[in-house]
Amino acid sequence: MLSIFLFSKVLLIAFDKFYIYSSYAFIGLILGSVPTIIKQANTSKLDFFHVMCFILSFVFSIYLITIEKGNTFNISSFSYSYLVIVGFFMSAGIIIPGVSKTAILMILGIYSNYLTAISTLNFSFLIPMGIGLAFGSVVFMYAINFLFSYFKSYTYFLILGFVIASCFVIFPGFDFNLEHLIAILIGFICYYFVKKINKIC
Repeated sequence: MLSIFLFSKVLLIAFDKFYIYSSYAFIGLILGSVPTIIKQANTSKLDFFHVMCFILSFVFSIYLITIEKGNTFNISSFSYSYLVIVGFFMSAGIIIPGVSKTAILMILGIYSNYLTAISTLNFSFLIPMGIGLAFGSVVFMYAINFLFSYFKSYTYFLILGFVIASCFVIFPGFDFNLEHLIAILIGFICYYFVKKINKIC
């Protein structure tokens, strides 16, 4: 609990003071999981349904991102029920391999608020998320076991579409200057790091 509390403060500072570097680092970390997802899909030949699974999850994720971009929130503007729903979907990032709960929270427009709530121990914000997280963990555990048992390769392509789309919510844009070039280098380092870790594991 202490490590989560301290790390949330570090992330808040990182995104506040080093937004470009932090964004590219997260993109690298997310993309580093892509080769593993493709490998775990374990399909030698793509068919129409593989492509459709990828497109559907990608388009749906982009749609959620555009909705989030058009809204501005503060930590007091979220209803109890919305926080429960966010916690529910956040559990997908814990249960489903390759899916980042950070990306889910960013797509839902709540990531910075979540970090603030942890760093300030705002239990009125965290408790409803915890309720949704507990319920969602059970639901997604049964759902993912069923999908992996009968539609494993298609499920991984659904996951892949979400993973690729999640990079768009983090992408801070690009300018041809030293800061962005260093940020891209950091992104490649993070990508390589995750790829190596996944090979070892």
